[in-house]
Parts: sequence; C-alpha cells; structure tokens
Amino acid sequence: SLLSLETRLMKQASQKPADAPLTVQVAQTRAQIAYRKAGQGDIEGAAAYLENSLALAPDHADRWTMLGDLYQLVGAPGAGHLAQTAYERSLKLDPKRVQTRARLASLFLHQGRFLKAIEEFEPLVQGDGDEAPRTDYLQPLAAAYAASEENGRGARFFQRMAKKGGGPAFKIAAAVLHWNSHEDVPLLGPIKRGSALKLIKEAESEASGTDLALYALRLRHRWENASSP
Repeated sequence: SLLSLETRLMKQASQKPADAPLTVQVAQTRAQIAYRKAGQGDIEGAAAYLENSLALAPDHADRWTMLGDLYQLVGAPGAGHLAQTAYERSLKLDPKRVQTRARLASLFLHQGRFLKAIEEFEPLVQGDGDEAPRTDYLQPLAAAYAASEENGRGARFFQRMAKKGGGPAFKIAAAVLHWNSHEDVPLLGPIKRGSALKLIKEAESEASGTDLALYALRLRHRWENASSP
C-alpha cells in the first residue's frame, strides 16, 4: 500500500542521508496518499500529506493548486489566506494555469476584494495572444466591476474585448455597466444610458436568432420604458 511504501522510504531515509531521488520519491508517495485521502473525504488528512509533500518537493504547480482547493474545503479560520498563498505559489511556477487563476480570482470575489478579483479575471477574459476573448469568466468579472463600483472601467474593458472579437455577450455586459455607471448622477445619466441603448441594440442584432438576442431584447425594452418620460 502507499502507507507501507511511505514507511519503507522513510526508514531508508533515516538510515542514510536522503539523496535527491529518494526525496522526490517520498514527496511523490505523500502526494499520492493525499489524493487518495481527498477521494475518501479526509480533507484535513489530505491537506497535511500534501503540505509534507510540497515541503520536500515544492516545484509542483498542480499540487499547490490542489492544496489551495483543500484549504478552501477545510474552511478553518485563516483558510482563505492559506488558499491564496497556495494558488499564488502555483501561478508563480506556471503563470498560464487558467483554472488556478480562476480559483484565485473567485476567492478574491468571495472575500469581497473586488479590485483584486478584477486583476485576476481580466487576463482570463482577454484570451492568450491571437485567441478571441473568452466568455467563460465574463459574468464574475462583470460582477466584480459592479460590486467595486468600477462600472465605467468595466464598460470600457468589455467594449474593447467586443472589438477584439469577443462577440455580442461582451457588448451586453458593457451596456449593462454603462446603464448603471451613473444611475445616481442625473446630469450624467442620459449620456451613459444612450451608450447603453446603442450597445444593446448592436448586441441584439449581432446575436440574432439566439437566446442571447432575446435577453438583449428584454433589456432594451426595459431600459427604453425606464428612460421614457
């Protein structure tokens, strides 16, 4: 079993100075035990074994991500900070780990650290290189903009992504943020609401024949009625 293998390896390590291959093997075995314990529902045990594994072999981005997940599942005091540290260690080793960055962004959003969430979500939405902007994380990013009262910044970002090839979903997001960006400032309201209506009409036309077009149509009707005398 993995536990007996770990015992045998640790006995070998105690009999002579642990060389690099043996240390790597011990770390690998402890990681495997952590995976098994997590699958069995022993989250605290899994976290403890994974911590020990990473103490021996810290250059494993995937293990740091899993440790962050385990910390969040444990939910003990300070777990959020520990999870953040684990995700950041993972991203330092491999900055292109999309799911890890998404986890970190969602953690910030859950903690109410909206500007930090925006910093992590924006690169995910932009896509890599020549790839089109991604819609996967559009909704939580929009929520972070709105919650942080960065509506104007969000609207500009989504409009830029729409021009880059993001499609009508980005125009709808930009329109919603425009509509709400100055709702409490009457003198600025008409300007922003005019932009919102223009964008929602464009999105409705571009998404013609889809559920997205129907959603845009409903928003437009609601806004036109709200802005009428």
